[in-house]
Amino acid sequence: GADGLFWVGRYAERTDCAIRVLRTLLIGITDATQPWRARDAEPVLNLAAWLELVPLIDQSLSAQPITLVQAALLDPDHPGGVVANLRRLLTAARSVRDRLPLDCWRIFMALERHTDVPAGRAPPVRLQLRLEELMTLGAALSGAIAETMFRDAGWRFMEIGRRLERAIYLITMMRGLPAAPHADTRVRPIEERRLLSAIIALTDLRDSEGGEPQDGALDRAAVIRAVLASEHDPRSLVFQLGQLTEHLSALP
Repeated sequence: GADGLFWVGRYAERTDCAIRVLRTLLIGITDATQPWRARDAEPVLNLAAWLELVPLIDQSLSAQPITLVQAALLDPDHPGGVVANLRRLLTAARSVRDRLPLDCWRIFMALERHTDVPAGRAPPVRLQLRLEELMTLGAALSGAIAETMFRDAGWRFMEIGRRLERAIYLITMMRGLPAAPHADTRVRPIEERRLLSAIIALTDLRDSEGGEPQDGALDRAAVIRAVLASEHDPRSLVFQLGQLTEHLSALP
């Protein structure tokens, strides 16, 4: 039972991370006023590739990013896609059904409906709505777990799975952060504000942590520090490590 709960935690978080990446990519490339150039999308595409949502970037440049989002979100045969991860989550949850509260099962049943995908291509607005609904269901599942599960060893194993998966995601994301802009004009830099805005969206970073000053400028060092080292943000790397330490220490 404990290993099943561990994988429920991991797959729930893995699915949430994939949805955040695809949502950020879709918003960037479909922006009505200033859509991302290919180079602007590179950091998020790199992260998506490392999460096995899209092919490696040197193989995917021939494909339109919107096509990659469509496949990762809707293709049931995509091994690293959202549908495949939802199915893994549901399989893990069924293996420990007696350990999960009824409120959690209501949300799992709603998530299961997203494993039956419509045939054909979906327009960007439908993709966006689907991603938003999945994010809402993921947040509801986290809330149900937090409010209704007994604080026993099984709950700790689920939390260990979640925190471990989120830490891996954050480390993977920061791997794709390019060097700061420099004076070499032969290299067309990624627009700094877009890059930092994408990181904020991927991590749900709060303004009070990441530092968006009143003049609207984004501070790279402050954003990186908040993502990696904020002790108060439940989505930061150091917070995940602290939670892992706490739960492992409390296990019998």
